[in-house]
Amino acid sequence: MSVIRTNSVDELQLILIDPKQVEFTRYKNIPYLDEDGIITNKELAIEKLNMVVDEMERRYKLFAQQSVNEINKYNKKVDTNLPRIVLIFDEFADWMLDDDFKKSASSAVQSLSGKARAAGIHLIVSTQRPDNTVVVPILRANLGAKFALRVDSEKNSNIIIDEGGAEKLLGYGHMIVKFAGQKQYVQSGFISDEYIDEVLKYANKSN
Repeated sequence: MSVIRTNSVDELQLILIDPKQVEFTRYKNIPYLDEDGIITNKELAIEKLNMVVDEMERRYKLFAQQSVNEINKYNKKVDTNLPRIVLIFDEFADWMLDDDFKKSASSAVQSLSGKARAAGIHLIVSTQRPDNTVVVPILRANLGAKFALRVDSEKNSNIIIDEGGAEKLLGYGHMIVKFAGQKQYVQSGFISDEYIDEVLKYANKSN
């Protein structure tokens, strides 16, 4: 909701991967999506992940031509700005527990988590079932910001934020945020379905 409210379609492209096929339904008509819409099958998800990696590499070549190393500097030097790309992968564990999908997607996911930020490409992965075989150590090390809501065990807390504590949270949006090694306790705001619908209605008209 935040990135939709604060960016035009020229500034932002969203890629939504939804294994459950229900979480992102209300966003299916927003102008920030490309022609593939919300991605709900594994084959297209793998294709899209690899396409984003290719776009990342293309952007770094453009940066080299302008002698810059990140998107903000590049956009200041050219007439046509590159939009930021935010790829949100909901229920990450659902497909990453599938060996065939994991084999095909892992390289792209790790590449994006490791070096895409400077290119203006941002990866958000979420799961209700943190697992060492899914959120592997190299991926956890590359994710710059980590958010842990209440989990059922200290083990799961360690997988998300590399330490215990999330098992003691209060629920209802109470979370631990770990950014650049610093930990903070945060209470997220509640956003109603009605509010989301109003924002989406405005976004569709404005763009």
